[in-house]
Amino acid sequence: PPSVASSKFVDMISRFRTGVVLSYDTKKIVIHYMSSWFLIDFLSVFPWEVVVDAALSDKNANFASAPRLLKLLRLVRLVKLLRLYRLQAVINEMKKVLPAAVLEMMKLSIAVGVLAHYVACGFYYIAVLADENGAGTWLERYHGTETAVAEKSAGSLYLSAMYWGFTTVTSVGYGDIVPITDEEKLYALFV
Repeated sequence: PPSVASSKFVDMISRFRTGVVLSYDTKKIVIHYMSSWFLIDFLSVFPWEVVVDAALSDKNANFASAPRLLKLLRLVRLVKLLRLYRLQAVINEMKKVLPAAVLEMMKLSIAVGVLAHYVACGFYYIAVLADENGAGTWLERYHGTETAVAEKSAGSLYLSAMYWGFTTVTSVGYGDIVPITDEEKLYALFV
């Protein structure tokens, strides 16, 4: 998604101003970043899909090379996995500075957040599928009519689903957002 790529691009730019081992000399920071993670970051934020789409949409393009181009695109996407190595390096540095209890609390918070995200996405998806069948869903009950749901932004709907996800994952929920259809109830039962 464009927002994810944008945030990674902002992260990449901020790395040019991030201090390195208590050095705030911009030139040293840039040299360190350019010699370490810059190429991997650049390859992971470059909009390869746009370039391939443009190449394939060209009327004079040789479509015999299209499968090769798509395979190359998949290969370049693997570069994004290299960012996980940097994450591990950051975690190792944090282990040196922060107490173990703080790190465990941070890991738990991140795990709960990711779990709540997936639970929320599933709950929303089930409501969208049920709504296609004309069934009243938790979205309509919580936000009002189907028209009111259609007028809500995606961010507002995601926030409602995340609210349900967090309250369900961390407790028994507050009861203000409740499953309505059988599919929603079954999903909530297993969450």
